[in-house]
Amino acid sequence: MKNRVAYCQQGDQGVRVRDLVDMPILMDLGIDKRKVARALRNVCIEESRELPTLPAAAPAGWRNEFDRLARSCQLTCTMREAHDQVVSIAEPAIDDARRQLALLEKVNDLNQRLRRKKTDRDKDMPGR
Repeated sequence: MKNRVAYCQQGDQGVRVRDLVDMPILMDLGIDKRKVARALRNVCIEESRELPTLPAAAPAGWRNEFDRLARSCQLTCTMREAHDQVVSIAEPAIDDARRQLALLEKVNDLNQRLRRKKTDRDKDMPGR
């Protein structure tokens, strides 16, 4: 299940130009942005590894391929506009995942401390 957050995880010259064309089309067709954001957040939390970082812009080397794909799909936005649309959904979802993972880490830490306290208390109570 790796690379499920492909646009975010591809480095400087990724190969997922199609993602940048597909997302604005899906958004134009009325895809529920909240569901997309929730799914992205859930993937980030499930995999609970380093969260993806969105690139500041799509790689410049994508321009020709993006333009070709956009024309073939009758997509009217620019590559920058498509990137901004993807970021508008992905960035808040990733931030939310980051907050949830931090909270889960605190809960796990608290649970460990409570278990240690119980163990220490049980040791101090002979015959138990």
